[in-house]
Amino acid sequence: MRERISYVHGSDDTFEPDQLLLDNDTLHIRALRAAKEDRLTFGLDELPQEVCTSGPPVVGETFTGTPLISDRFASSAAMQYHQNLSSLTDLFLYIQNKICGRSDEVCHAKAIEMKSTDYLDVDYDTISQTLVLSVFHSQAPSPSNTWNGNHTNSQRTSTIEVGVLANKKPTEPEELSMEGLLTVLGEDDRPNPTLFSFPSRHHPSPSTYSTHFLHPTGLHPTLRLTFPSPLSPPLTSQSSSSSCSLHTYLTLPSALFADKYQLSNSNPLFLSSNNLKSIRSISGETDLEAPDWVITKWGSNMLVELAPPPPPHSKSSPGSSSSSSDHSTSQDSQHGYWHADIPLHLRYLPPTPTGLSSIDIPWPVVFWACPAQEGSKMTTNPFDRVNLGYDGLFGTRTMFYHLQPLPRILPPGTPGTLPTTPLATTGNNSTPGRLSLLERIEVPVLRLDLDGRTAGFIERGTMLVVGLGVIWVLWKLWVVVRSEGLGSGRMRSRSSEQRKVTDGKKTL
Repeated sequence: MRERISYVHGSDDTFEPDQLLLDNDTLHIRALRAAKEDRLTFGLDELPQEVCTSGPPVVGETFTGTPLISDRFASSAAMQYHQNLSSLTDLFLYIQNKICGRSDEVCHAKAIEMKSTDYLDVDYDTISQTLVLSVFHSQAPSPSNTWNGNHTNSQRTSTIEVGVLANKKPTEPEELSMEGLLTVLGEDDRPNPTLFSFPSRHHPSPSTYSTHFLHPTGLHPTLRLTFPSPLSPPLTSQSSSSSCSLHTYLTLPSALFADKYQLSNSNPLFLSSNNLKSIRSISGETDLEAPDWVITKWGSNMLVELAPPPPPHSKSSPGSSSSSSDHSTSQDSQHGYWHADIPLHLRYLPPTPTGLSSIDIPWPVVFWACPAQEGSKMTTNPFDRVNLGYDGLFGTRTMFYHLQPLPRILPPGTPGTLPTTPLATTGNNSTPGRLSLLERIEVPVLRLDLDGRTAGFIERGTMLVVGLGVIWVLWKLWVVVRSEGLGSGRMRSRSSEQRKVTDGKKTL
């Protein structure tokens, strides 16, 4: 197993080299205020047997394929899976019991540290047959928000590389430049200074966005994305602002889906009225009629290109298809925002004892996609996150400028992933709680009593109504046959036609 530990401290955080002490093969860290990424690389022979043997059947049944523009892109995952998890407790218990040895205290400590992680990525490379586990903390899980501890080779680790780095102003806006100290345990006798720079595909954007479902949601909920107005694309030396396009990437559970025909380019007026330009990609479960209990895969992904309104000083052409939404958009812009609406649809869900079924939907990702100039060297960035779903839908020279979400706040003690109504948070709001980037929909379904009386009543009532309808139709047919006779309507129509022909001859 190989391990790479990266500490990245901000320019405002004071750091002195004496906060690091290398003693033989152990690196001591004291009072370090920084973000931390711990990347572990496992070979197949280092993983439990059930992980290696149970993968392919599960992938075939529950994973969804990604419509890649090229199979040559190494940064693109061919299969995807998504599931909301309220806690990583089961994962770190599995790592402690199955991967860590009983006497490997370092491995046990790393597993416990996963409980407070900001995000965790699991990637499997079929070419090198390695599993990469990336654990990120935006700050230390301690009252002082500082890291204190030791790094040493464990029983399962062959190489450990520890870096304490800081951002350096790059020569180009698209580059990521880092400087600091780098130590390879067991090989270096002191932390060595380092400086490197390379282009990065992912960059933050100063713009923000928020999202919510319009109420009442009904069976066809509408997801609304709200943006500040005006929303300007990033200005970079690699591409002009006119070449950048605004996209959103949705991750939808199986109970919720988008109608790709409704969002197709053949309906430009509908798209422009919702500030949408085009659906660029959709994968996964897109059956329009299937109920949720027959869906085998986890859900679907969709990439949609948005159509931001033009700046107030610009004018649309007379024949522009976006003129139908100019009035509503201008009203929103006067209030300092504009929004894009994405129509979605709910599947029929199984009955529940409460008569309600809860669906958690993660917030979509919103970003500007800007092409780099020809000839720019987009080398591999060891800090870029890959296999995000949408990165494989663009060329390798595409750069992403991510808008920052304005998340809702969950009150203290809220269990699981249950979100609450958004709270206005500005400035130094000190409302206690934790942030959530989930939206919850309460869907009314059939209420299933413990004794099954409600379901039985509905079943018998449906059969009774259908039976009465059939009897009513048969009775009406019998009344017609009895009064007019069988086939009398056809004979009467023939007689009427003959009279018309006779009347026509008399007229002539």
